[in-house]
Amino acid sequence: MFSADTHIHTVYSFDHDKRCDCSPMAICQAAYEKGLNEIALTDHYCVNAISTGALPPVDLEKRQAEILEAKDAFSGKLTVLYGIELGQPAQNAPLAEEVLRKHPFEFVIGSLHNEESVPDFYYLDYRAMSHYELFTLWEHYLKETIAHLTWGIGRFQTLGHLNYQERYLHAYLKDGPIRRLDFADLYHEIFRIMIDHEIALELNTSGFRKGMGEPVPRLEFVRYYRDLGGKLFTIGSDAHSPALIGDGVKETVDALRSIGVDRITSFASGSPEPVFLD
Repeated sequence: MFSADTHIHTVYSFDHDKRCDCSPMAICQAAYEKGLNEIALTDHYCVNAISTGALPPVDLEKRQAEILEAKDAFSGKLTVLYGIELGQPAQNAPLAEEVLRKHPFEFVIGSLHNEESVPDFYYLDYRAMSHYELFTLWEHYLKETIAHLTWGIGRFQTLGHLNYQERYLHAYLKDGPIRRLDFADLYHEIFRIMIDHEIALELNTSGFRKGMGEPVPRLEFVRYYRDLGGKLFTIGSDAHSPALIGDGVKETVDALRSIGVDRITSFASGSPEPVFLD
């Protein structure tokens, strides 16, 4: 069975596992040993945080050289896409455009980890928020996602971990998870942009590790994307260490099958191509 993990971090991500060898070569070796067919190395480039000095700059030239070396070393054994996880690009569009112009990325994940002028959702204290505040936070996130996607037309291959915040706040939603119908118009607009402009929907397997029992976004949202005509799906573990490469991929494939999805998408050719699930 074809197996892909197109959201993997290396030593060039600020939050990689410092206990491990996370060099691009080591990451590719681990993926090969786990039997994966295709991976994308997609380190963080959070343009907002880098431009303000909140995160250190990334040596993109050195990174590119190491990834291309690994790509060449595993040619014929493992498809390695030279990628990037471009975080919050619309919050500093000139820098984001410069990064994409200077580097021949084969796979760009467009991700939104925080709203403008708000910390990463990872750092927020959801215990101190009322249900109304959580709903408002979610609504603002979706509105910014629309701006994010609009900027990403022709630039993103996939939208990273839609509903990213649910990884951290799901345990604090006392009335149960937020549903698509709570923000029906916003989700409709998000998915229409993605479908009309061939931006794939990533199923991020971290939801299984975070106790959600599903990928991110949850299957309720995946079904709606599919029902609107969406057919482009990527799967990413969001691994920050070799041990987590491929984690949750099988469970996510099974989840897709359970709702009638029969394919995922490969960008190895430079264009989205379906890979049918066995």
